[in-house]
Amino acid sequence: MSFDLLDTAFLQRAASPAVPATGVALPAAPATPAGVVAEANRSDSVVVADGVLARLLDSCPDQWWALADRLAAAWQSGSRSIAVAGHAPREGRSTLIHGLELILPVLGCPVRSYESSAEWWQELVGDAERWQWHREQADRQHELVLVDAGIWFPPGRLRLHPLRLASFGFDAIIVARRQETAPCPASMKALAEIGVSLLGEVVSFAPAAAVRAA
Repeated sequence: MSFDLLDTAFLQRAASPAVPATGVALPAAPATPAGVVAEANRSDSVVVADGVLARLLDSCPDQWWALADRLAAAWQSGSRSIAVAGHAPREGRSTLIHGLELILPVLGCPVRSYESSAEWWQELVGDAERWQWHREQADRQHELVLVDAGIWFPPGRLRLHPLRLASFGFDAIIVARRQETAPCPASMKALAEIGVSLLGEVVSFAPAAAVRAA
């Protein structure tokens, strides 16, 4: 497992008491279904072999568990494939997925991940004539699939057609953005228009300036 400069920059920020903790912005959610809510000491159930990821999880556990609860609730409601997408490189998408892979099983949610949309589509489709069969097979496996779906919202004019293509095979999305990137209501509206459920927006652990300095 490897981590990019974003993780190093976050750990430097976390070590400084003058830097406030970065939160996870989530839209209003329904109550988590029975059986998904974990005990108060559930963090003790997460075993992390990698020291860097362990420190990332320890630095803001409430935010990690809030997002994991949201995903577990979506899984209970029938969502099976979640895109983690953003606006630019080095937003911490892969790190976010690695952490959720450790947390979600504690909530009773089996999970597997893919490093790119192309990898997931290959698994999902196989061949164009049988993609629906592959999708039904994935549903029957009852796993939650997390995919580092890359950049869905590049700079410039937002176009619905490329967004529809990028969203193929996904039930919902987590949007990642860096701290200095302003929220974009138009992006959220576009997701609603193409029928992709927004589970939350995660603000990266460090701004680009900190990443460059790391």
